[in-house]
Amino acid sequence: MGVRRARSRIATPTILRVQPPSGDDYGPTYGAQWVRDGAGPDVVSDPGGGSIPFNNTNNIHTLIDSNPVGSTFVGAGSQTYTRTVTLSDRGRNPTIIFLPGAILNGPGNAAGNIDAASFTNGTIRGGKWQNFTSGIVLNATAILEDAEITSIYNVGFGFLGSNSRATRVWSHHNGKYGLNGAGTITNVTAEYLRVNDNNTRKLDTGDDAGSSKFNAIDGMALRYCWFDHNYGNGPWWDTNVRNLMCEENVMENHYADTTTEVQSGLFYEDCEGGTVIQRNLLLDNGSTNGSLGLGNVQISSANGSKGGANDDVLITRNIIDCANGAIVQIGIHNGHVEDPCWGVHVVQNQIWLRGEGTIKCGGSDPNNNLVGRDNYFATNEYHLGSLNDIQRWHWNGTQGTNPKTWSQWQALDFDTDGTRVVI
Repeated sequence: MGVRRARSRIATPTILRVQPPSGDDYGPTYGAQWVRDGAGPDVVSDPGGGSIPFNNTNNIHTLIDSNPVGSTFVGAGSQTYTRTVTLSDRGRNPTIIFLPGAILNGPGNAAGNIDAASFTNGTIRGGKWQNFTSGIVLNATAILEDAEITSIYNVGFGFLGSNSRATRVWSHHNGKYGLNGAGTITNVTAEYLRVNDNNTRKLDTGDDAGSSKFNAIDGMALRYCWFDHNYGNGPWWDTNVRNLMCEENVMENHYADTTTEVQSGLFYEDCEGGTVIQRNLLLDNGSTNGSLGLGNVQISSANGSKGGANDDVLITRNIIDCANGAIVQIGIHNGHVEDPCWGVHVVQNQIWLRGEGTIKCGGSDPNNNLVGRDNYFATNEYHLGSLNDIQRWHWNGTQGTNPKTWSQWQALDFDTDGTRVVI
């Protein structure tokens, strides 16, 4: 994972509503506020050492072409750089730094506008990128750091190449997604990101819009990121993703205008194995209508046996909570009938079941295809208003028709070593 460089952040655990009974056994290691405080850009500076200065009157492509491979270029701050075409690495592995106050301004959704940047083997650091049709495209081994990206018509930035990385990026108020990734790529890293208030166009959240979407990635790390107040889903992995490590993130307050739109805090759909979702906080996401498709954590047709480093999808040591009381906290289901969930293990999480709603946690499938496929819940800690035998769990059958009490849940061999705690 590497060592986090020193920052002027508070690195102490933060109590969230109620201190977890086992200290920091659940959720982000240093607390939710530490993740929030550490997400987004740091201030960039000129590294010196022979870096090449430029300003908004220079042609950066000419400078890249006329200097040695691997050179560092430093753009003057407090000025606007107007871009209408792709800012390229020119195949020469440059590092391009924009000092504070530099604005990369595009023409909005104008015809002929391409991408803000399309990089392979290069680094971009700093700058406020705005008003482009599509945002920054990271191709193979490209790096993006300490940038702000906003008011992009479609996607703030995206991973389209293997071994690419985004660190300390703030992507917000973009039309479709804050970020995405696709293209049968490997080893992508997204860390210390702030992704908020995206899908400003309010596109269909069940189709292709929200905070983010990833597909066909083998090996992704999403860590120490803060996703909040996006219209639709939080992080969404859809189709042929495997070997995901999603850890130490905060995902909260994802919403939509109607209860029929998908609005999960985390959505893992039609993907594969080798995936670990651990030590995250999922808070106040989704709808109040009780559908398993609209909750804090949604796992749909995740098949761990199809590929990946092991045969399961492990969901562990997360805090899953919602104050509105009617939300589904975690649900697994078979949204793709031809490919049922297989090997989904929900183990040792802290799950808050507030209020008096009916369906809170479990699995839903009218064809009963969750049974016999190594899907289970174990050693979870449930927080409830009382220990009365309320039907708070669900398994198989059509959603809402087969609620379970705690004793009925345990009779299915689920959470036989689980615990309940009165709030």
